[in-house]
Amino acid sequence: MKSSAAVSVAAIKALCDATDIELENADIVDISAAAQLAAGVSLTGSYDDSWAATEGGWKLIDSNAADARSGLLLEAIGPSSEDWTVLLVLRGDRTERPRTRGFYITSTSILSSP
Repeated sequence: MKSSAAVSVAAIKALCDATDIELENADIVDISAAAQLAAGVSLTGSYDDSWAATEGGWKLIDSNAADARSGLLLEAIGPSSEDWTVLLVLRGDRTERPRTRGFYITSTSILSSP
């Protein structure tokens, strides 16, 4: 999960708590995605990461959907945390920022063009 998704979801929830406003989780994800795009910290809005920061379980999402609610294709509770194995891989600093035009979708997979 990206830290920008975690921070934006936490900030949105804190604002809701401070102002006694209730939002559905899909609305929180939409606001988080918009904030990340506006801040320039995400190329896609990180809908998957924002969902992960908002609620547990697993989800299959369509990040090209019009909004978080319509982009949620499948979901389930997921395994118990006692069954998890966590592996962190540190890749070092990014040397270059990816460009969205460098990615394209084929019928069988998502590939990055050279």
